[in-house]
Amino acid sequence: MNIYLPIFLLLFIPTIVCGQNKDCLRKELPKYYNLNDSTLKVWREDTSGCKNKRGQYSFSFRRDSLLIGMPVDIVLLLFGNPDENITGDVDYHYSFLYNCGTTCDAGNKLKPSEQQSDATFQKVYFRFYKDKLTGIDIVVL
Repeated sequence: MNIYLPIFLLLFIPTIVCGQNKDCLRKELPKYYNLNDSTLKVWREDTSGCKNKRGQYSFSFRRDSLLIGMPVDIVLLLFGNPDENITGDVDYHYSFLYNCGTTCDAGNKLKPSEQQSDATFQKVYFRFYKDKLTGIDIVVL
């Protein structure tokens, strides 16, 4: 049996079922990556990490080997827009930064680093090469 057939089915069945309906894709795709939809919803709603909810999930995402190779558009769909885009030295290398445990103002904007509290602050980097996820790194400050 061709090993690429299950991978093809894994990536394209949700698209066939849902078309371009983002709400449908957000419900169907997590199953194929062994992710919990409610966890992803909490992650997306924790803008800039201001609600201190993202940090409790970051290490489980890092351990999940099924995420490696995930296309960038699916990462954006499931995890939401990053707090920061970081481009590398090479055109095809870049990262998305998601903050966890930050101190924010009323508009969910990060306060300057000198105004951050003593709480654990994490920076979660989703690393990409040629639009595919290659790793997730966590920096605890």
